[in-house]
Amino acid sequence: MARDGAGGAQSVGYLLAATGPVIAGYLAERTGNRDATLIVFAVLAAVQVVIGIAAGRDRRRR
Repeated sequence: MARDGAGGAQSVGYLLAATGPVIAGYLAERTGNRDATLIVFAVLAAVQVVIGIAAGRDRRRR
């Protein structure tokens, strides 16, 4: 059996994803609208794009 950590990473990923609706509801209730929720998730999406670009770049030297 492979022990590459994929199962653990997937479990942590699902655990983090499950907190999204809770955080969205909390922010919406505290602020009275969905603007804060949309801003937070837009910022998180932008961070993921930057990390994805950095992780996917070609690291080989020519």
